[in-house]
Amino acid sequence: MPSLSKYGQGIMNTETEKYAKILLQFQQRKFGDQKGAVRYMECLQLLWNAISSVQKHRELIVYMDSVYEQGRFEKIMPKILAHLVV
Repeated sequence: MPSLSKYGQGIMNTETEKYAKILLQFQQRKFGDQKGAVRYMECLQLLWNAISSVQKHRELIVYMDSVYEQGRFEKIMPKILAHLVV
């Protein structure tokens, strides 16, 4: 997180490690060492997918905003798709 100070980044890293360890331990206690580790990785993958989806959505919104604002939408979007979006 580049907008945070070095101190703030340190706190975030410490807390991230702490909660990651808690989640891993929880999964391992509930499902056993091996299956718990697999579940832990599945949880991380789910979180990563959610974060990635949000980022892609933001990029789409920024792109669509720039296209609409500059009046280039009709020039860029194929006519067959334009009626679906507008």
